[in-house]
Amino acid sequence: MPDTHFLVAQPWYAWFVNSAPPPPRIGWLFREPDGVTRLSEGGDAAVPCRVDGPLPVRGCALVTISVGGASRRVVVAACPDRPEILAVVDAADGGEELSGALENLVNQIAHDIRNYAFTIGLQTEMGLRRGAGGESQRHLEAVLRQIDALKGYLEKLLLYGRPARLDPRSFALEAFLREEVQRFQFGWDPAAPPLRIHLDTSQLAGSVRWDQRAIAAVLAALLDNAARSAASPPPIAVGGRRDGERVVLEIRDQGPGMSAETLAAVAVPMKVRRAGAAGLGLAIVRKFVRAHGGEFRLASDLTGTTATIILPAEVPAA
Repeated sequence: MPDTHFLVAQPWYAWFVNSAPPPPRIGWLFREPDGVTRLSEGGDAAVPCRVDGPLPVRGCALVTISVGGASRRVVVAACPDRPEILAVVDAADGGEELSGALENLVNQIAHDIRNYAFTIGLQTEMGLRRGAGGESQRHLEAVLRQIDALKGYLEKLLLYGRPARLDPRSFALEAFLREEVQRFQFGWDPAAPPLRIHLDTSQLAGSVRWDQRAIAAVLAALLDNAARSAASPPPIAVGGRRDGERVVLEIRDQGPGMSAETLAAVAVPMKVRRAGAAGLGLAIVRKFVRAHGGEFRLASDLTGTTATIILPAEVPAA
């Protein structure tokens, strides 16, 4: 087993911890020539482990490792000069970190605020209909715009807080993906820099049985993340393939990528937020993908970020 002092001395190690205080526990994964992956933590001897998710050759990725029947989510970062060696740090799993009670609280608060927003919006519209003019009209119109923005924010809170009750139905996957990509493009601010989304459905023919609204919300969240990963939207590729009884969907952007620290943080709801955003996009993605019996993976390096969704092609009715 390589000396970990050698690893800590490597230039990439500082990049891995992103100049922040080192994580409380850093381990090391070793890809052995015999194909076995071994984990060493706290100076202990390396033990065989199972990794659910592809290990990166460069950059970092969020994966699940299992040792002795116990599994946990971790961020792994590859050494550029030694691709058989990866640093490991625990990543909080947002879906488990926040309890069901907190999800219910978020749901209740969002419902209450939405009711207030509806009443305020109705009163504002009545004021406009009564013929408010000049400066008063401009103020009332500004109030309505802010209420519309608030409604979008509340919808994200409700998607996160509501129980994931699925209604799986069969539909053509290719047509669905085209419609959702077009819907996202049509909803993009025309005053913002243009979007470039390449959709490849050549390996996604046929139907699936999913909750269409839930997966539409998943795609919208991932497309939004990809489009806003840089000041000007980077090129985005949407595609995937059939893998036996499963469907693999991938959304990749050519943005600047994320550090290992950020990749771990985005797993926690509301921890990483853009201005005006709820910080719940990936939590919503993970929630609906898990409800379908699927898996969500996120990998990032300096060339961009790839979000991978793996779902059973046929989800049984609840």
